[in-house]
This record gives sequence, C-alpha cells and structure tokens, in this order.
Amino acid sequence: MEDWGEEWFWGFADLPKGIPDKDTFRRRFERIHPEEVLSSLCRWGMHGYRRFHSFK
Repeated sequence: MEDWGEEWFWGFADLPKGIPDKDTFRRRFERIHPEEVLSSLCRWGMHGYRRFHSFK
C-alpha cells in the first residue's frame, strides 16, 4: 500500500501523517466482525436489488 497506492489514496482521505502502514491496516481489519460485514452487504445488496427491480 505504501509504495503503489499513494496517489489513489489521497483522493479519499486527508492524511496529514501520510498513508498508514501495513500494521495499522492489520489492526483495523482484525477488529472487523465478519458476521456484521456479511449482514451489511446482504442488506445493501437487497436494497440495490429492490431499487433495480422497481424500475421495471
């Protein structure tokens, strides 16, 4: 991430201390609960599905 993603990353975040290193990303991803991510993605997907099919 540190080497190749800098220009891309700056478009999404104001990071006065630079791009976080891999350990920071690792710590953040360790805190994610897979069940909650799955639940959120399912709700988001169903919302999109319903919106898409309401246009027909």
